[in-house]
Amino acid sequence: MVSKGQALYEIDGTRYNAAVQQAKASLQVAQTDLDRQKRDLARYQTLADKDAIAKQVFDNAVSNVAASQAQVESARAALITANTNLSRSTIRAPFAGNVGISQVRLGALVSPGTTLLNTLSSTSPIAIEFQVNEKDINKFVQMQSSRSSSDLSLLLPDGSTYEGKGSITTIDRAVDPATGTIKVRATFPNSSNALRAALNITMNVSTTSATEEVVVPYKAIFEQLGVFNLYAVNDSSKAEIRQVQLGIKAGDKIVIKEGVKDGEKIIVDGAMNVQNGVKVVDAATAAQQAAKGAPQGK
Repeated sequence: MVSKGQALYEIDGTRYNAAVQQAKASLQVAQTDLDRQKRDLARYQTLADKDAIAKQVFDNAVSNVAASQAQVESARAALITANTNLSRSTIRAPFAGNVGISQVRLGALVSPGTTLLNTLSSTSPIAIEFQVNEKDINKFVQMQSSRSSSDLSLLLPDGSTYEGKGSITTIDRAVDPATGTIKVRATFPNSSNALRAALNITMNVSTTSATEEVVVPYKAIFEQLGVFNLYAVNDSSKAEIRQVQLGIKAGDKIVIKEGVKDGEKIIVDGAMNVQNGVKVVDAATAAQQAAKGAPQGK
């Protein structure tokens, strides 16, 4: 962890010190020449007032002063540039955050704009970006306006739930026409540094529906040629493949918009091994049949 303004690297400043001294000397020479030109102009002005000098000589003196003034301004700008380069030979943290492993070693040759020294990340608060379907934009706009921190939660890669709660801070300006999604940014507190830059996490967004909806275990769903299906058990106790329209996913369950009704039986385990039209028996019935067929002990 580093603080804002903390020195991180120092580039050999010999050439930059020399450039500063050279710029100072050039400024001094330019200033001395300007002072001389101003004195000459003052003398010519006195003679011009008495018509004792040619007008061209006086005009040349005025032009020389203007040229010398421009030289001074140029030399002063060069000195500012040299001082800036010297100050930047010490690389300081532009903001407080977490610095990574150094990409260069002592004595390495570095070039402006091409050599990566290190990467600094702002860690608390930390931003998390994710894609949202264009149909859900209004919902996230409302969440951004309310600044609610109870609707967002994180699941870490190890399966644990992150203790902090976040809020929607930024919604991108345009929808990606290729995917039909828009980028949303949420901000989470991160005082414990449990969240790291470029970490892949699962973010849960709590939501409520205006009406009750059918929810099934997600493992009952399988995909064929881009179509989502599940197996339902019809009145004849036979497996019947159903094409379904999926809603939001909540944990290990998912909302079914179309394709299956409340109360229907579905096949959850081993759906990939089931064939359409095959007769199925639930686990309880199979256990009863097995018990009836078992030999009785003495």
